[in-house]
Amino acid sequence: MKFFNLYLVLKLALFSLLALLSLALYRVSGARARLYDFRQSHHGHETHFPHSTVARYPGLVSLVEAHEFYSDSLKGPSTYSIFIPPAYASSLDRNFPVIYWLHGSNGSGRSLEPLAHKFRDAMLTGLMEQSIVVFPESERLSMWVNSKDNSYPSEDIVINDLIPHIQERYRISQDRSQTFIAGFSMGGYGAARIGLKFRNLFGHIIMVGAGTLDDSLDDTPRANQQTKLSVLNEVYGGSDSYFYEQSPRFEAFTNKHNTSAYPTSITIIVGEEDEVYSQNLNFSEFLLQHGYNNRFISLPGIGHNLRDYLFFSQDALFHNVW
Repeated sequence: MKFFNLYLVLKLALFSLLALLSLALYRVSGARARLYDFRQSHHGHETHFPHSTVARYPGLVSLVEAHEFYSDSLKGPSTYSIFIPPAYASSLDRNFPVIYWLHGSNGSGRSLEPLAHKFRDAMLTGLMEQSIVVFPESERLSMWVNSKDNSYPSEDIVINDLIPHIQERYRISQDRSQTFIAGFSMGGYGAARIGLKFRNLFGHIIMVGAGTLDDSLDDTPRANQQTKLSVLNEVYGGSDSYFYEQSPRFEAFTNKHNTSAYPTSITIIVGEEDEVYSQNLNFSEFLLQHGYNNRFISLPGIGHNLRDYLFFSQDALFHNVW
């Protein structure tokens, strides 16, 4: 009988141990699966988290806050996320530089938290000054342009509504020399066109893997024919001339007389394996031809993936850029 009772005890202990091991493996494999999911895609699906500070990247404490504000241009609510630098709480008499980072065609998604962590690390290690980083949210494939029918005035939301809201709510410098506009992919295109158009507001433009930068949508390596037609029709009203009038090239050409009045630092960062590499190189040369000095940073082995720019470029996005 004693032997039988001992056998039951050992059997129950073994089952309990196996159950605990199974639970541990499930949690580890689940965490790895979520991490792997981020590493395979820098965008993910467009995501909005109004008033939420939940971490969007497993294993990272959230550094961004999501907020909603009323947009007169949109006649309704719009959203943005914001990173507040570590020194903000202790430097109450200080106005901070501000960076407006425009997302790519799929929204901020899963790139937001890793990007915020990279900004924080660069600030804490002295690669850049402690700054507030604002992440506006726009419709997918809005191109950061006021649509021709004005159904979605993306540019106006940023310039007329969001920036005044940020200036009123946070302690930011309103000196254009401390105001940056930047972005990846479609966001790089948006940063270029908005930054060149409103040079009275922005002293610095940073383009990362920007596209498209030609005079038309004909040569858009990151989009198939169906997507090109959709963007041309929905954003530009099917008008090639309206596309050109909203392009960074048009803004650079028509505003070049302001070069001396509003000197602007322009940095173009692009991977050599990125499909938009040649467009960015050509745009850099175009700017030089029209009197715009710019810094062109070419990154070997980097493709059109924000993850690669952030984690495999030896922090090229942060060395002497901001």
